[in-house]
Amino acid sequence: MKVLEKALMMSYVNSRITIKNLEVALHEMHVMNNPELGKLQHRVEKLISANKNMFTILERNLNKKVVGEIEKDIESLIDKCWD
Repeated sequence: MKVLEKALMMSYVNSRITIKNLEVALHEMHVMNNPELGKLQHRVEKLISANKNMFTILERNLNKKVVGEIEKDIESLIDKCWD
């Protein structure tokens, strides 16, 4: 795999992980039901939507096996950072 392709896939996987974390945060904001969080909730929803839309075409052309391997590597690195 070329360096540019790997970098693109890493960016994609990192964005997917970020979206997962934002969705958890959004769910927690909804559960808290705090009216002061309304604007933040709206912006997080827009950010999640924009990321999903941006990668829709890319997802059709990615090798799912390679993406899975890269995702595991990135999640492992994140876990190490949080330990």
